[in-house]
Amino acid sequence: ALLKLSTVVLDHVSPQRARSLRFAESSPALVTVISPKIGYDKAAAIGKKLEGGRSIREALKEIGYGEKEIDKILDLKRLVRPGIPVREISK
Repeated sequence: ALLKLSTVVLDHVSPQRARSLRFAESSPALVTVISPKIGYDKAAAIGKKLEGGRSIREALKEIGYGEKEIDKILDLKRLVRPGIPVREISK
């Protein structure tokens, strides 16, 4: 059964990187992670913007963050590592 699943289904599945990134950057969980960096009030405002369908990236741009700083804040490889990622963001 697993061989059949593998050859019929899984061999034809490919990741949709842009869509996956959009989902990741729209996750309210990230607001919690970045709140020590941007402050509670800004994080709360971003959380509200997410309810309207914006991504965290879009919300950060709206409150004045530049593209390079946003890339650093939303570095998903850094954010999924164990530890406290905001310490690295502040460097």
